[in-house]
Amino acid sequence: MKLLYSLHPATVLPVILFTIILSMLNINPLFSACSLAGSLILIIAVSGVKELLKTLKFALPVFLLMSAVNPLLVRDGYTVLFTAAGIAFTLEAALYGISASMSVISVFCQFKCLNAVIDGDKFLYLFGNISPRLALTLSAAIGFYPTAKKIIRETDDCQRLTGIYSDKNFSDKIKAKGGTLSAATGLCLEKAMEKADMCRARGFSLKNRTHYSPYDWRLREWLFFTPAALLFVSSCVLLLAGGGKYDFYPLCTSLPSDPLSLSLYFCYSALLLTAPAAETFHSLRVRRALAQTFG
Repeated sequence: MKLLYSLHPATVLPVILFTIILSMLNINPLFSACSLAGSLILIIAVSGVKELLKTLKFALPVFLLMSAVNPLLVRDGYTVLFTAAGIAFTLEAALYGISASMSVISVFCQFKCLNAVIDGDKFLYLFGNISPRLALTLSAAIGFYPTAKKIIRETDDCQRLTGIYSDKNFSDKIKAKGGTLSAATGLCLEKAMEKADMCRARGFSLKNRTHYSPYDWRLREWLFFTPAALLFVSSCVLLLAGGGKYDFYPLCTSLPSDPLSLSLYFCYSALLLTAPAAETFHSLRVRRALAQTFG
């Protein structure tokens, strides 16, 4: 089992949230590029290269679309690249669109990893005693997409095999897809209601309720969480102190290279690589143990 799936969820959740928060606080081009690279590496560590390729099929068109839309809508900036149909396309607007799109894609990838590592049951475990209704709502919301995706795929395969519709007939295909989506939505809502009834039957909302937990806070949790927390606090302090400040308008400034900014880049890059590095180290240890056992 991968390390991030077996760690205590109270350590994994804040570490990924740390990177998401910092990705949204600064759209410095270098900062955004580091965030995007780190999120793609995290996907490889969590789900593998195949999942990364699937993510890129969605991320690349979104990246190109957002990068192209901003120069079309924004007229700010002094450096005109070219003029088309009376519209001036500026370098500042183009760079802002690229930087903002990198930040959005990185946040999307990090949330995707969070959804893969922290499932609905872990959310129930983390927030069940604090707010049972919120925990149940989050659990149902997190489990909605993967459950619906699985049901849609299975239903679509069954309909295609039984000959209910043909891929060549576009109108029949649209009708079948609509019916599949409606059925999947109903089944997902039904599963959510069953989960709510199950939690109520088990006394989920009762006070002083004891519960079984398969998770334990051990030394590896401290070794994983403590450096990430220190790097997050250091990055926030450096951001508040003015590190990594970059202006797009009216003219793009040069990338800051003062000691504060360099320290910020280092701390944030180290934070982004905390989870992939821990996963890689765990995989190497497992492989070495298997080699010693069966080799």
